[in-house]
Amino acid sequence: SLVLSSLDYSTTLTRVAQLAVPHFADICIVDILQEDGIIARVAVADADESRNDITQRLLSYSPETESEHPAQKVIRNNQSQLLAELPPSFLEVNSQDGAHLETLQQLGIQSAMLVPLSTDGHSLGVMTFLSTSEARRYDPLDVTLAEDLARRCALAVENARLHRKTVDALRARDEFLAVLSHELRSPLTSILGWVQILQDENLEKEILAQGLGVIERNTRVQVQLIQELLEVSRIITGRLKLDMAPVLVSEVIGNVLETMAPTAQAKGVEMIFENRADTALILGDEPRLQQVFWNLVSNALKFTPKAGQIEVSLSKADEFVVVNVKDSGEGIPKDFLPYVFDRFRQANSTSTRQHGGLGLGLAIVRNLAEMHGGSVTAQSEGESQGATFTVRLPLRPTLTEVESSEAVANLSSPGDSSENSPTTSLNGVRVLVVEDGDDAREVLKAILQRAGAVVYGVASVDAALEALEKSHPDIIVSDIGMPDKDGYALMQQLKEWELTSDIRIPAIALTAYASDQDRLKALSAGFRAHLTKPIEPSLLVTTLADILSG
Repeated sequence: SLVLSSLDYSTTLTRVAQLAVPHFADICIVDILQEDGIIARVAVADADESRNDITQRLLSYSPETESEHPAQKVIRNNQSQLLAELPPSFLEVNSQDGAHLETLQQLGIQSAMLVPLSTDGHSLGVMTFLSTSEARRYDPLDVTLAEDLARRCALAVENARLHRKTVDALRARDEFLAVLSHELRSPLTSILGWVQILQDENLEKEILAQGLGVIERNTRVQVQLIQELLEVSRIITGRLKLDMAPVLVSEVIGNVLETMAPTAQAKGVEMIFENRADTALILGDEPRLQQVFWNLVSNALKFTPKAGQIEVSLSKADEFVVVNVKDSGEGIPKDFLPYVFDRFRQANSTSTRQHGGLGLGLAIVRNLAEMHGGSVTAQSEGESQGATFTVRLPLRPTLTEVESSEAVANLSSPGDSSENSPTTSLNGVRVLVVEDGDDAREVLKAILQRAGAVVYGVASVDAALEALEKSHPDIIVSDIGMPDKDGYALMQQLKEWELTSDIRIPAIALTAYASDQDRLKALSAGFRAHLTKPIEPSLLVTTLADILSG
């Protein structure tokens, strides 16, 4: 009950060791198997306080991972080991250096038992009971009693470990919410401040341009944060699907580096691309792969100081494409390296951190790499030593040389580019905008009117149905989430109206409900397209034009 009374992990481990002395052992040692497979020596208790200085030195000698130390064997086999009398060479064989051997010899160990700490057949660590008295020699009955004690202690250790995980998770949640609040408030402050400044009619053009630039940049920051949150949500719930096709990896990386080049140049960071697998093809989702490499390169750029360097290399190894992204930046602290791909985890989430973000980019990279049958790893020698991220993606041997050549040719051909297409026009097109938000409705009207459309705006489904008779729209742009009746109700009533009027009017959904499930629901309801807020004006205009021309 003494052990079970505490949920504090460190306190529990100390009490486990203390429980065995002096009645069951002269010295008790607790070694715990960590999540990374390393055994950590966490507690040592000695019945003889006069030699505590000697005993406590044992804390510095955790059983080595690759050794044949008895503790390793006990954990590996989940079986106790009895050493009724220590063999003459035992101390020398199991000591790590001269100082360790001297410490063990000073203790005068006569007999030992090593018993697994395990629950449900899962090994948590090992308890070592040592006798330094010639009068006490452990026997099988002692082992049975020790195993019963260890089972009880293991339950306490597991409860304390679960409690610590819960506390860590709650702390991580609170830290994430604090970071999220900061990341949302900071751009909003800039946006709100400049909006108020821009209300001054006497502003110079340079100030006006500066303010609009700040508003646009910070709005895009907000969009990126929301997209990352939605992406993680799709991954967690298993709703993220890949559209697999042959992908030329060198082209994807080249596009990413070309996009990032202005940012790197402005920061004074040199980017180098070493391409040793120019024709390497994989089956993958190209936009998702671009997201993987964009996240890695932008992450490297974020943490690399001025005059630093980022090296991206592409090569083949066995049946894999290997992409290394190496930077000369801040590096990754050793204690944080195992958690670098965890969601919402950041090496520094305090108020003094220098870099923004939610800590989601690398988690998304890992999930997307694994969904492609690959992997991603991180290496760093520590702070200020830079970092290297390695992505391995499987080649597809089913692609013959002829097929690969044809795929490369097709992927590399310029084709039709939307960037080169002329500006889309909606001259004379009658558009009915159904949006309950006044500001959102007005900006949509402004966007469409600039493209030449005749726009009618209403705030509700009932008003939209009335407007059908008056405005005779060619197409409808509707929100989904609205009070009283939503966009789905509009589609249902629109279908009924079409049956009586014998007129067909296409409609698109423009909504903040942005998941894949929301998209499928909107298309199933009859919407011809599903667009998410905030919307790029060019995409809105192009979508309407495409639907009307089809």
